[in-house]
Amino acid sequence: MNVRTQAVFLFAMHAEAVSLLDRTNAHEIKRVGPMVLYEFSIAGVAFGVICCGESQRFHCDRIGTEAAMLAAHTAVSEFNTSWLISAGTCGAFDPRLRVGDLISAGPIASYYDHRVPLDAFSGYSQGAYPLYECELLNQQPEVHRGIVATGHSLDLSPRCQTRLEASGAIAKEMELAAIAQYADEFGYQASGLKVVSNAAGDHGHNEFSENLVNVSLRLCDSIYLWCEALAARR
Repeated sequence: MNVRTQAVFLFAMHAEAVSLLDRTNAHEIKRVGPMVLYEFSIAGVAFGVICCGESQRFHCDRIGTEAAMLAAHTAVSEFNTSWLISAGTCGAFDPRLRVGDLISAGPIASYYDHRVPLDAFSGYSQGAYPLYECELLNQQPEVHRGIVATGHSLDLSPRCQTRLEASGAIAKEMELAAIAQYADEFGYQASGLKVVSNAAGDHGHNEFSENLVNVSLRLCDSIYLWCEALAARR
Protein backbone atom coordinates (compact mmCIF):
# COMPACT_ATOMS: atom_id res chain seq x y z
CA MET A 1 0.00 0.00 0.00
CA ASN A 2 1.25 3.47 -0.87
CA VAL A 3 -0.45 5.36 1.97
CA ARG A 4 1.65 5.40 5.11
CA THR A 5 0.03 3.31 7.84
CA GLN A 6 0.94 4.59 11.30
CA ALA A 7 0.64 1.19 13.00
CA VAL A 8 -0.94 -2.20 12.48
CA PHE A 9 -2.81 -3.90 15.33
CA LEU A 10 -2.49 -7.68 15.33
CA PHE A 11 -5.30 -9.68 16.97
CA ALA A 12 -5.40 -13.45 17.37
CA MET A 13 -9.19 -13.52 17.77
CA HIS A 14 -11.83 -11.64 15.85
CA ALA A 15 -13.84 -11.25 19.07
CA GLU A 16 -10.96 -9.24 20.54
CA ALA A 17 -11.02 -6.79 17.61
CA VAL A 18 -14.68 -6.50 16.66
CA SER A 19 -15.57 -3.47 18.79
CA LEU A 20 -12.60 -1.53 17.38
CA LEU A 21 -13.61 -2.46 13.84
CA ASP A 22 -17.18 -1.33 14.50
CA ARG A 23 -16.26 1.90 16.27
CA THR A 24 -13.83 3.02 13.58
CA ASN A 25 -15.95 1.86 10.64
CA ALA A 26 -12.95 -0.14 9.51
CA HIS A 27 -13.29 -1.71 6.10
CA GLU A 28 -11.95 -5.04 4.99
CA ILE A 29 -9.31 -4.55 2.32
CA LYS A 30 -7.92 -8.01 1.70
CA ARG A 31 -7.67 -11.62 2.78
CA VAL A 32 -4.34 -13.39 2.88
CA GLY A 33 -4.98 -17.06 3.45
CA PRO A 34 -7.14 -17.21 6.58
CA MET A 35 -6.04 -13.74 7.74
CA VAL A 36 -8.37 -10.77 7.33
CA LEU A 37 -6.89 -7.28 6.82
CA TYR A 38 -8.74 -4.08 7.68
CA GLU A 39 -7.98 -0.37 7.52
CA PHE A 40 -9.38 2.68 9.27
CA SER A 41 -8.35 6.30 9.66
CA ILE A 42 -8.70 8.92 12.37
CA ALA A 43 -8.15 12.59 11.49
CA GLY A 44 -6.42 11.55 8.30
CA VAL A 45 -4.02 9.11 9.99
CA ALA A 46 -4.25 5.53 8.69
CA PHE A 47 -4.15 2.44 10.89
CA GLY A 48 -4.30 -1.24 9.99
CA VAL A 49 -5.78 -4.28 11.69
CA ILE A 50 -5.06 -7.93 11.04
CA CYS A 51 -7.16 -10.73 12.53
CA CYS A 52 -5.39 -14.07 12.28
CA GLY A 53 -8.57 -15.74 11.07
CA GLU A 54 -10.05 -19.18 11.50
CA SER A 55 -8.43 -22.57 11.15
CA GLN A 56 -10.27 -24.38 8.39
CA ARG A 57 -9.29 -27.72 9.86
CA PHE A 58 -10.23 -27.08 13.51
CA HIS A 59 -12.83 -24.31 13.08
CA CYS A 60 -11.41 -22.01 15.74
CA ASP A 61 -9.42 -18.77 15.90
CA ARG A 62 -5.76 -19.16 14.95
CA ILE A 63 -4.25 -18.27 18.32
CA GLY A 64 -0.60 -18.70 19.24
CA THR A 65 2.90 -17.81 18.15
CA GLU A 66 2.97 -19.41 14.71
CA ALA A 67 -0.07 -17.52 13.44
CA ALA A 68 1.14 -14.34 15.15
CA MET A 69 4.49 -14.36 13.36
CA LEU A 70 2.78 -14.95 10.03
CA ALA A 71 0.50 -12.00 10.80
CA ALA A 72 3.54 -9.84 11.58
CA HIS A 73 5.10 -10.71 8.23
CA THR A 74 1.82 -10.03 6.45
CA ALA A 75 1.52 -6.65 8.19
CA VAL A 76 4.80 -5.33 6.82
CA SER A 77 4.21 -6.94 3.42
CA GLU A 78 0.71 -5.57 2.89
CA PHE A 79 0.81 -2.25 4.78
CA ASN A 80 3.29 0.59 4.47
CA THR A 81 4.27 0.43 8.14
CA SER A 82 7.14 -0.29 10.48
CA TRP A 83 5.13 -0.51 13.73
CA LEU A 84 3.44 -3.73 14.83
CA ILE A 85 1.20 -3.72 17.91
CA SER A 86 0.16 -7.00 19.49
CA ALA A 87 -3.29 -6.42 20.96
CA GLY A 88 -5.44 -8.87 22.86
CA THR A 89 -6.18 -10.63 26.10
CA CYS A 90 -3.84 -12.05 28.73
CA GLY A 91 -3.88 -13.99 31.98
CA ALA A 92 -2.81 -12.15 35.14
CA PHE A 93 0.20 -13.63 36.92
CA ASP A 94 0.57 -10.76 39.38
CA PRO A 95 -2.24 -11.22 41.93
CA ARG A 96 -2.69 -7.44 42.17
CA LEU A 97 -4.04 -7.34 38.62
CA ARG A 98 -7.79 -7.55 38.09
CA VAL A 99 -9.97 -8.56 35.16
CA GLY A 100 -10.24 -5.60 32.80
CA ASP A 101 -6.87 -4.09 33.73
CA LEU A 102 -4.86 -2.79 30.78
CA ILE A 103 -1.15 -3.52 30.38
CA SER A 104 1.38 -1.74 28.20
CA ALA A 105 3.96 -4.51 27.78
CA GLY A 106 7.64 -3.87 28.22
CA PRO A 107 10.50 -3.38 28.25
CA ILE A 108 11.04 -6.81 26.64
CA ALA A 109 9.06 -9.76 25.33
CA SER A 110 10.15 -13.32 25.98
CA TYR A 111 8.96 -16.92 25.95
CA TYR A 112 8.39 -18.60 29.29
CA ASP A 113 7.98 -22.18 28.04
CA HIS A 114 10.85 -22.53 25.53
CA ARG A 115 13.58 -24.63 27.13
CA VAL A 116 16.73 -25.50 25.15
CA PRO A 117 19.63 -25.75 27.65
CA LEU A 118 22.38 -25.81 25.01
CA ASP A 119 24.87 -22.94 25.22
CA ALA A 120 23.67 -19.94 23.17
CA PHE A 121 20.43 -21.70 22.27
CA SER A 122 19.23 -21.21 25.82
CA GLY A 123 19.12 -17.44 25.43
CA TYR A 124 17.73 -17.66 21.91
CA SER A 125 14.92 -19.99 22.93
CA GLN A 126 13.80 -17.69 25.74
CA GLY A 127 14.27 -14.45 23.83
CA ALA A 128 14.57 -10.93 25.21
CA TYR A 129 13.16 -8.89 22.36
CA PRO A 130 12.84 -5.12 22.88
CA LEU A 131 9.44 -3.48 22.83
CA TYR A 132 8.75 0.08 21.85
CA GLU A 133 6.95 1.72 24.75
CA CYS A 134 4.89 4.60 23.37
CA GLU A 135 4.76 7.61 25.65
CA LEU A 136 1.14 8.37 24.72
CA LEU A 137 0.09 4.81 25.51
CA ASN A 138 1.78 4.79 28.88
CA GLN A 139 0.20 8.12 29.79
CA GLN A 140 -3.30 6.71 29.56
CA PRO A 141 -5.01 6.41 32.95
CA GLU A 142 -5.13 3.01 34.59
CA VAL A 143 -2.61 1.41 32.23
CA HIS A 144 -0.12 -0.86 33.98
CA ARG A 145 3.40 -1.34 32.67
CA GLY A 146 5.28 -4.60 32.91
CA ILE A 147 6.54 -7.77 31.28
CA VAL A 148 3.93 -9.91 29.55
CA ALA A 149 5.48 -13.29 28.78
CA THR A 150 4.48 -15.56 25.91
CA GLY A 151 3.78 -19.28 25.87
CA HIS A 152 1.72 -21.94 24.17
CA SER A 153 -0.63 -22.99 26.95
CA LEU A 154 -3.59 -21.57 28.81
CA ASP A 155 -2.85 -23.65 31.89
CA LEU A 156 0.18 -23.17 34.15
CA SER A 157 2.59 -25.97 34.94
CA PRO A 158 4.93 -25.76 37.97
CA ARG A 159 7.96 -25.38 35.69
CA CYS A 160 6.32 -22.56 33.73
CA GLN A 161 5.33 -20.87 36.97
CA THR A 162 8.96 -20.93 38.09
CA ARG A 163 10.06 -19.37 34.80
CA LEU A 164 7.40 -16.65 35.02
CA GLU A 165 8.49 -15.78 38.56
CA ALA A 166 12.14 -15.58 37.48
CA SER A 167 11.30 -13.34 34.51
CA GLY A 168 9.38 -10.80 36.57
CA ALA A 169 6.34 -11.18 34.32
CA ILE A 170 3.05 -9.75 35.53
CA ALA A 171 0.94 -11.59 32.94
CA LYS A 172 1.11 -14.26 30.25
CA GLU A 173 -0.35 -14.65 26.77
CA MET A 174 0.28 -16.45 23.47
CA GLU A 175 1.46 -14.06 20.72
CA LEU A 176 3.52 -11.04 21.80
CA ALA A 177 7.04 -12.50 21.84
CA ALA A 178 6.63 -13.94 18.33
CA ILE A 179 5.67 -10.52 16.98
CA ALA A 180 8.50 -8.86 18.88
CA GLN A 181 10.96 -11.47 17.62
CA TYR A 182 9.92 -10.87 14.03
CA ALA A 183 10.21 -7.10 14.48
CA ASP A 184 13.64 -7.36 16.10
CA GLU A 185 15.08 -9.70 13.50
CA PHE A 186 13.77 -7.78 10.48
CA GLY A 187 14.24 -4.19 11.62
CA TYR A 188 10.76 -3.07 12.70
CA GLN A 189 9.37 -1.97 16.05
CA ALA A 190 6.82 -3.82 18.13
CA SER A 191 4.58 -2.92 21.06
CA GLY A 192 2.08 -4.80 23.16
CA LEU A 193 -1.23 -3.67 24.61
CA LYS A 194 -3.08 -6.34 26.57
CA VAL A 195 -6.17 -6.56 28.75
CA VAL A 196 -6.56 -9.03 31.62
CA SER A 197 -9.29 -11.56 30.89
CA ASN A 198 -8.52 -14.14 33.56
CA ALA A 199 -6.06 -15.27 36.19
CA ALA A 200 -3.15 -17.34 34.90
CA GLY A 201 -3.75 -20.96 35.91
CA ASP A 202 -5.62 -24.17 35.30
CA HIS A 203 -9.07 -22.60 35.67
CA GLY A 204 -8.37 -19.62 33.43
CA HIS A 205 -10.43 -21.00 30.55
CA ASN A 206 -13.67 -20.52 32.48
CA GLU A 207 -12.88 -16.89 33.31
CA PHE A 208 -11.63 -16.22 29.82
CA SER A 209 -14.85 -17.33 28.15
CA GLU A 210 -17.00 -15.38 30.60
CA ASN A 211 -15.02 -12.14 30.32
CA LEU A 212 -13.90 -12.07 26.67
CA VAL A 213 -16.56 -9.72 25.31
CA ASN A 214 -16.40 -7.14 28.12
CA VAL A 215 -12.62 -6.95 28.41
CA SER A 216 -12.20 -6.76 24.64
CA LEU A 217 -14.54 -3.78 24.62
CA ARG A 218 -12.35 -2.09 27.24
CA LEU A 219 -9.21 -2.87 25.25
CA CYS A 220 -10.64 -1.47 22.03
CA ASP A 221 -11.88 1.69 23.77
CA SER A 222 -8.32 2.26 24.98
CA ILE A 223 -6.90 1.65 21.49
CA TYR A 224 -9.35 4.11 19.98
CA LEU A 225 -8.45 6.83 22.48
CA TRP A 226 -4.77 6.21 21.86
CA CYS A 227 -5.26 6.45 18.08
CA GLU A 228 -7.11 9.74 18.55
CA ALA A 229 -4.29 11.13 20.70
CA LEU A 230 -1.65 9.97 18.23
CA ALA A 231 -3.55 11.45 15.28
CA ALA A 232 -3.85 14.77 17.11
CA ARG A 233 -0.05 15.00 17.22
CA ARG A 234 0.31 14.58 13.47
